[in-house]
Amino acid sequence: MLELKYDLFALPTAQHKAGLAGLLLLHRVLQRRGLTPMPEVSQSEGGKAILRLDERGIQTIINEVYDGAMVEKPQGTKRKDKEKNEVPPVRTYQETTVVDRETGKKKSVTKFVYEDLRPKGQALKDLGMPEIWLKLWQDALWSTLRGIPKTRIPYEERQAGKDVTDGARLWGSLQRSAKERAKKGRILTEEISSSIFLGAQATNPEKVPFMGRPEENLLLHFWPLVARVFVPEVLDREGNAQFKGFVFAIPEVADLDGFIEEYLQSVAQLGATARGYVPADAVITLPEEGALEYTRTLHALAKSRVQSDEVAFTLAAVDTFSLEKKGKSIRTLSAGRIPVRRSLLAQYESVRRRYRHPVFMAQVLRNLLRGEPLYQGFTQVFETGPRKWFLGGESDFPGCARDLLKDLSEPGA
Repeated sequence: MLELKYDLFALPTAQHKAGLAGLLLLHRVLQRRGLTPMPEVSQSEGGKAILRLDERGIQTIINEVYDGAMVEKPQGTKRKDKEKNEVPPVRTYQETTVVDRETGKKKSVTKFVYEDLRPKGQALKDLGMPEIWLKLWQDALWSTLRGIPKTRIPYEERQAGKDVTDGARLWGSLQRSAKERAKKGRILTEEISSSIFLGAQATNPEKVPFMGRPEENLLLHFWPLVARVFVPEVLDREGNAQFKGFVFAIPEVADLDGFIEEYLQSVAQLGATARGYVPADAVITLPEEGALEYTRTLHALAKSRVQSDEVAFTLAAVDTFSLEKKGKSIRTLSAGRIPVRRSLLAQYESVRRRYRHPVFMAQVLRNLLRGEPLYQGFTQVFETGPRKWFLGGESDFPGCARDLLKDLSEPGA
């Protein structure tokens, strides 16, 4: 039996802090389910937690994190095996799509449905996460963190009915770390994989490895349970909207108990309205909007629970990572951090979803984040955007401009 002591405020990154929250959240869910054997968890005030576990206990929680499920995945063409033979789909269906936004011309296309392995996310399902949000979470993990085939091995092991080998490896690392510390007073460090720590590379051009203590590396397996996934909407030069990659909003937890209570309740209250194949509330114009939206939903829940506007924040900041899979590589398009400030959140709430044109809304949010007037920077938008955005009868841009001018002309604006 090993005893691991954690101090929220001594952990190095938001991902580690979110990982501690995710581990404690998972422990509560598994306790409700009656799953055994389990680690023992005790918490004290000030963000401290003690984890007592043995090899069987760590295997239980690692198996749960990497449990997989077969989910249906529609696509536009039939699959082929290694011998170039067509693979029969589970089923097919017809889907009507808009070909031309200006004319409204439509066509019907055949979709072929296959079953693919995905992270199961049973803990999130137990908390009542709507199916459309769970599917987005599954797709985001599979396309980015687990987008390279070799990183999917833990899920494949579980699907085959085996224990995840990472469980035994983690237990061995924790034992070695405890022995080094007890006998020699040394701190053992190991390489961190990019599949559990965004921004990390075991090998990089500078040949400087990302290293961490095994006790802290353990936490990095659990942050996806409390991260929220968003989908950036971008417009091409023709004005056609498309979803580009995924954005992970990762909370830097400041109040461990308070955050877990808020998150437990917030998952089931996510809006299930769809926009295309993703939740409407998951569509954003900038990665930073994901951080603001994450904070807004948690804070709104806290205010409604205690019926007061003066509610302490359980987050210090939210980190965002915008990722996209290109071919066989996973690209980090951007990484950012939005501190949680009451004034910024109030300003965001006043413009949230007000401006329907994605490019217009993105510029308003940039101005908001930079502390600049909301009308700033639109000269460049006019210079680079296509004419039909500003003069076309089908564009939302002119209406957004009128709304902004009206808002700025009101007293106190």
